Amino acid sequence: IAASRASAKAGSGTPPTAATTSTAWLVEAEHHDARYDFLAYARQQEGGFGVGQTNAAESGTRKFGLDGRVRLNNRVSISGSAWNEEALTGPARRQAGKLLAEYRTDKFDARAGITLANDRLDDGRTMTSTVAQFGASKRLFNNRLELDAQTEIPLVEKGGSIDFPARHKLSARYALSQAVSLIGSYELADGKGIDARTARVGFDVKPWRGAQIIASANQQTMDEYGPRTFAAYGLSQSLPVSDKLTLDFTLDGNKTLGGVDQ
Repeated sequence: IAASRASAKAGSGTPPTAATTSTAWLVEAEHHDARYDFLAYARQQEGGFGVGQTNAAESGTRKFGLDGRVRLNNRVSISGSAWNEEALTGPARRQAGKLLAEYRTDKFDARAGITLANDRLDDGRTMTSTVAQFGASKRLFNNRLELDAQTEIPLVEKGGSIDFPARHKLSARYALSQAVSLIGSYELADGKGIDARTARVGFDVKPWRGAQIIASANQQTMDEYGPRTFAAYGLSQSLPVSDKLTLDFTLDGNKTLGGVDQ
């Protein structure tokens, strides 16, 4: 459980606002063994909680869900998730589920899945989405080069949720050394609420054990905003304290370099 307290400073002709306290809580239960992985969770985040570090899409919501993975053999696994998310104020809610089958070998991976979602909006309208997902990865040159392609296709266009558009993505990773990889991707998203093209190129660096640094330059074009250029960066560090305890630290951010500042 956590709490934050915030107030707005006085501005030009604007008096300061009274401090407000917002809370958030999280409960999780996990099970892992050689064949099964399961995670059940419940969490709630009041509107205004935090200092801008949390996912804005989950502000003012309560969410219950279950994630799971079953390994059928060394190459085939099936994963799935289901969740119910409700707004703390208003009638909006989402009920959704995902199912994904994966096939993995030393040189090639393939995956196929489906996502189902049912949304109730603030005005009482209902929107449903059914999205098919297909993807494949190929590793070449002693696994130094990895190519990946993925597509997500809505099967029901009319009345679909704006959060599940058609998406198509190509990406590549080339290992310059054991510690440095060059990464790049190009993604198209097309739906009721978005029409965007995003290109990305950067580096993935592992300078020492348990550390990872990612830095990339990105170019994005959205019909309603126009083009923008932004830099993305991240640092993560994993510190194993014992066989059963690991501490993880993560810092990431985005900086708009030109165009609309989102």
